[in-house]
Amino acid sequence: MLERGVNSPVTSSCGRLFDAACGLLGIKPVAQFEGEAPMALEQLVSAPRVEAGGWHIDDGVLDLLPLLERLIGAEPAAGADVFHGTLAAALGDWVDRAAEATGVRRVALGGGCFFNRVLRAGLDDKFGQRGIEVMAPRAMSPGDPAISLGQVWVVAMTMGEE
Repeated sequence: MLERGVNSPVTSSCGRLFDAACGLLGIKPVAQFEGEAPMALEQLVSAPRVEAGGWHIDDGVLDLLPLLERLIGAEPAAGADVFHGTLAAALGDWVDRAAEATGVRRVALGGGCFFNRVLRAGLDDKFGQRGIEVMAPRAMSPGDPAISLGQVWVVAMTMGEE
């Protein structure tokens, strides 16, 4: 399916990375509700650590397949530590490169993955060290409602520019 591109669309959703990690580590193979498996994965984290070579960036595209490959056969708690630490490091590197290329020193964090306190703390630390300002929802949760509101705001701001 992957080689032929059948029923396997490319996605930019970080949530799918969490789903893949949970599947590879055997965490909650059958979830009762959205986010249950990633929440269980987060609970296993004791000391996030970065796996060297766990990602690469080509032409602005972040590829975490090396990280996911390293999770195959890993013990769930150790895998949770590696997944969270490496994901935060990779996202930090990706944003840092984009900031260097564009001069934009501000990043907006939105999506259900930012309910994850381990990921959020790792990113706050990395962005703080790099002088990148983090914008995050305060009056709403970071999930779908905030994303939808942000999308409406962008449309409202761009209407009439044509």
